[in-house]
Amino acid sequence: MPDDSVVDELRGKRFVDLKPILKAAFKNFKLSTATIPITSRADKFELFKRLNQRSTVLSDQELRNAVHHSEYLNEIKGYAEKLKEKLRVTEAEWKRMKDVEYLSRLLAYQRRGYMDFPNKRLNQFLNDEMTIGKSEDPQSRERRCKIVEKALVRVIDVFGELRFRPYRIPDHSLGEWARNLNRALMEAQVWAFLDHSRYGFKDAGAFDTALKDHRLEIIDAAQRLHVYNERFNDAIQRGTTGKPNVEFRFSRYEAAIRLALSGVPEGRRQRFFTLQQKQNLWDKTAAEDRECPECDKPLIFEESEVDHIVPFSKGGETVEGNGQLLHRACNRAKGARWDPVDELQQDAD
Repeated sequence: MPDDSVVDELRGKRFVDLKPILKAAFKNFKLSTATIPITSRADKFELFKRLNQRSTVLSDQELRNAVHHSEYLNEIKGYAEKLKEKLRVTEAEWKRMKDVEYLSRLLAYQRRGYMDFPNKRLNQFLNDEMTIGKSEDPQSRERRCKIVEKALVRVIDVFGELRFRPYRIPDHSLGEWARNLNRALMEAQVWAFLDHSRYGFKDAGAFDTALKDHRLEIIDAAQRLHVYNERFNDAIQRGTTGKPNVEFRFSRYEAAIRLALSGVPEGRRQRFFTLQQKQNLWDKTAAEDRECPECDKPLIFEESEVDHIVPFSKGGETVEGNGQLLHRACNRAKGARWDPVDELQQDAD
């Protein structure tokens, strides 16, 4: 018996260690059973769900494991075990098959995209993936798993320990990366790094090089999205299975990455200061003068950004002479907003 058994006399004991009266109780215990004649697999599953109303209810993935047992599911289990650390799965989550669920979600999005997500029906989305996947040949299934694994590696190369963590600005505080992982954000991040052709790169190698060269710009774009787009934050925090929220968070994250990887199109005014411009302004400012003009508190390079002295909306140019360093929190308090999809649309127009 386990050491945490609810019965004191049984904790950590083997049967041979028990008192005679307890041994007799085990040996003489009569287990009641009932045989229910059911031929339909669906009916069996429905009965299984009804019986699963005890103190430890099975998770949706554990139920899915019982219903969709197949070679494909076994392959996902094997890959999920391999990707456990990359997925940042805890031991407690692993015991409840969360690693399998997370990988199944990523595989489903890789196959069907986010536009095909059924509104508020995550279980249907994942059940469909199990049904479709088991009819594929093993080589195709392995290829798709490797595509998702490669996307995870890219996310790690860019964000490292910051992956799956939203950037936030608590009340009366500087910005910080949240400690808790956000799985809705995980899905959007992995989706954004799945396909190099989506961003116009000729091959995966060129894409990987661009991610390395623009790593800091991508992190900056992610911070900007969290700071200046409240709906995006809402989409990853609440209502994560509603189709409008799924589409919003995926499209905005992909658009932010796209903007970070591309230069400003010829003829369009530069909306944001580059990291190099920020560094130049920082280096030009004496250490004792590095204070936020909004709150008069000391600046930290990572938690600061360049604001337009003459607002961009009023014709102010994005040049160092029209820039000032201030806290992200102070800039957001001024009402700054950003939608990367809108910015891309302006480029298209």
